[in-house]
Amino acid sequence: MNFAVWALIFVVYTAVSCSGLYLLKTGDGVFSIRFVSGAFLYVLGAAIWVFVILKNLPLSFAFPVAAGLLMVGTSTIGIVVLNESVSTYSVLGMISILIGITLISRSI
Repeated sequence: MNFAVWALIFVVYTAVSCSGLYLLKTGDGVFSIRFVSGAFLYVLGAAIWVFVILKNLPLSFAFPVAAGLLMVGTSTIGIVVLNESVSTYSVLGMISILIGITLISRSI
């Protein structure tokens, strides 16, 4: 697969996993539709990770990219959707992670 396809797969993985985490956090209880939907999306993200990403890419590439995207994605949801506070250092850290992902991505 080419770079554009892998980029799309990582975007879908990140969106699904981060959405699942958001719904899990905002669910009203274990049996609420938000919580159950969040659990489903999070498990779907795990399936994408195991059966698509991890199966086809080197671990030394896949894990740093996936972990970095999840960190930036969940932080962004926390800041934008949940109105969590953010410091300058947090923003600089997220920018550093994205720069690192860009550099690692050049190796594939």
